[in-house]
Amino acid sequence: MKMEKVETGFTELSFHNVVLEPKKSKEETYLMLGYEADWIKPRADSIKITGLKWLKILLCKKLEIQELEISGFEIYVYRDKRQRNRNVYKPLLGKLLRNAGFAFNNQSIRLQNGNISYEEIHEKTGKPMILTFNHLNADIQHISSGHEYIRAHPEMTMRAQCSILDSIKVNIAYSGNASDTTDAFHLRGNIKSFSATYLNRVLEPAAQMELESGYINYINFHFYGNEEGSKGKVDMDYRDLKLKKTGEEKHAKLKAIIANILVKDDDKKKVNEKYTGEINFKRKKSSFIFNYWWNSFKTGIISSVIKDPVSDIVEKKINH
Repeated sequence: MKMEKVETGFTELSFHNVVLEPKKSKEETYLMLGYEADWIKPRADSIKITGLKWLKILLCKKLEIQELEISGFEIYVYRDKRQRNRNVYKPLLGKLLRNAGFAFNNQSIRLQNGNISYEEIHEKTGKPMILTFNHLNADIQHISSGHEYIRAHPEMTMRAQCSILDSIKVNIAYSGNASDTTDAFHLRGNIKSFSATYLNRVLEPAAQMELESGYINYINFHFYGNEEGSKGKVDMDYRDLKLKKTGEEKHAKLKAIIANILVKDDDKKKVNEKYTGEINFKRKKSSFIFNYWWNSFKTGIISSVIKDPVSDIVEKKINH
């Protein structure tokens, strides 16, 4: 860890220009581990803690703060899917907090002006997929591992706004009960209008498929989930979606034609009519919560765009 300056007060603590530098490069890390894992490099302009109770730390060994504010942060995450997956169980947020092993009470977390870049090497194509979350702002309430605090404030909430791929405006809201042993939660959100071709940065490396044209007017979604799986709906309005196959495959043209036949016919849709997709995803318990959210959302998008019953087949293969 490196930082430029630390400031302390009776109830405040601030760190400036903080960088967490991994001891080894991502290549060296994977050679050492021999299995699939996240390699993370974060930095922040400032980390400010207010309402800090020093006596609780000294006498009770408990971290209790009113607000944690992280500003101007950048996080780079790298994952190579070609490596061996250990299939180790990863708990959801509620269980992660209940079993944290150390006591902390955090009334509020505020994230301001952040950027997250996630790079994943596809297990079959070997191509990198880079997903970015820019201009991220979030307000998170009642994140705690203290059982007394959880009983008094069981509901964790999060509201966040960001731009995916620097162009797609997204708003999401999360709520969950930290005391619920099934780790039930509700996630909802909306995505503003954007050109569908922006998705090619993540679609082509994984599927060797590109959107040649198309426009997404809006996407609204919500789903309920727990330790086992998620269910919900996606409402989506789009027009002129057209796919094309990339790569050197012999039957690329034929596959592109078939793909476009499978896309629901937006020219037959009435004005202001929306497509509704079903979210129905069985959780892969060796993946963390963000992977769970993404794949849940993806099942709804697929059933919004692809004709039934083909979407059922695609959903079963969503993790392959």
